[in-house]
Amino acid sequence: MNLDSALQKHAEWKTKFRTAISNKEMLDDLTIAKDNCCELGKWLYGESEALYGMLESHKNCKAKHKIFHMEAGKIATAINLKKYTEAEAMLGTNTPYNKASNETGIAIVQLKKEVDTNAAQLQQPKSETFFDWSDELSVGNQFIDDDHKKLIKMINNFHNAMQEGRGKEVISKVLNNLFIYTSEHFKREEDEMLRIKYALFEDHRRKHQQLISQVENLQTDLDNGKIMLTTKVSDFLKDWLYSHILQTDKLLAAAISKAKS
Repeated sequence: MNLDSALQKHAEWKTKFRTAISNKEMLDDLTIAKDNCCELGKWLYGESEALYGMLESHKNCKAKHKIFHMEAGKIATAINLKKYTEAEAMLGTNTPYNKASNETGIAIVQLKKEVDTNAAQLQQPKSETFFDWSDELSVGNQFIDDDHKKLIKMINNFHNAMQEGRGKEVISKVLNNLFIYTSEHFKREEDEMLRIKYALFEDHRRKHQQLISQVENLQTDLDNGKIMLTTKVSDFLKDWLYSHILQTDKLLAAAISKAKS
């Protein structure tokens, strides 16, 4: 979304209205009064929700933009009713329309600053892998290591989808696949713990449940626009898997190895 262009287009509405008054044109006042029909409105209610919905500047821009279109709709209605003098007066200074127009312009500029800052945070050379498998992460058990490698790949897929600015539905689907596979992986580990009568079973399972709950809450918050899609999200996923492998799964793998001997 080109916010500079959106700023210019909203500034042009006054000229459009004066042209309509001069030429005695009819306008689509119902559409003009809606804040989700113009290019900016579609973006504010669409793809930007997942990326920037938690930004105060995004919320403020939506609110100011809504008021602007309400006032613009009133002017369009006055023009359609041939109340040209009244419509012209509504375009003057110190009017609700003029105030809404100025505040919307300021809100767009503020949002652009935060969007540009957020985009810079997400920039990362594509040749680099976000989360690399290393020998340090190996627990010495093939099936656990294979699961961890797949989870790392899925976290990388999530990070890449977010970094490339894919739509909310795509990113949510990637995260949901990660959630499903994580649950399946934990189930396989727990079955193995029961098989060997693992002494730390309850503690390990409790940590699984905590991690599942965290990922589930993360997905819900993302779907509801309660948190932004930034590197902090993928950093969290990377950190919890990394620490879980080193702190708990290595103990389990050692116990499985001991049970076989």
